[in-house]
Amino acid sequence: MGILYTANFNASVTNTKNTLLQLTASSSVPIRITRVSLTSALTAATAQRVQLVRLGTGTTAMTAGTAVKLNLLSPTASTTVGTWVSTQTEGSTVTVLLERTLDLRAGAGFDYLPIPGSEIIVPVSGVFALYLPVVLAGTSALSGEVEWAESI
Repeated sequence: MGILYTANFNASVTNTKNTLLQLTASSSVPIRITRVSLTSALTAATAQRVQLVRLGTGTTAMTAGTAVKLNLLSPTASTTVGTWVSTQTEGSTVTVLLERTLDLRAGAGFDYLPIPGSEIIVPVSGVFALYLPVVLAGTSALSGEVEWAESI
């Protein structure tokens, strides 16, 4: 199954299209995405597209995120985590792996919980991201997390 880690972002206020959270696999260990979630604090109904993508290269100007071990006895993650910042430039060669349109009202959100065997695999040195492909209709505090396994 591999060693499990998680990374999150909180209160990322955005009114642009952008990568919310990005994982870059190390040059020696692929990763398997086991869970993704996204929630919002909007009060009005707003439809928004959300994508899980593989990038040819990562975004620039990401804020360094933290990989949290779900088991304290696990080694430090080899995956690099990046979270949203307002001045980033998106990566190149976007391959959409999953896309959903959802209602971003408070309490609503997006969850990706794949059945065993259908998880997204990120190859060594590959880049995975939670991405908003269109500009939000308004500004919202978004939060979420990605959980992954190393040594698949």
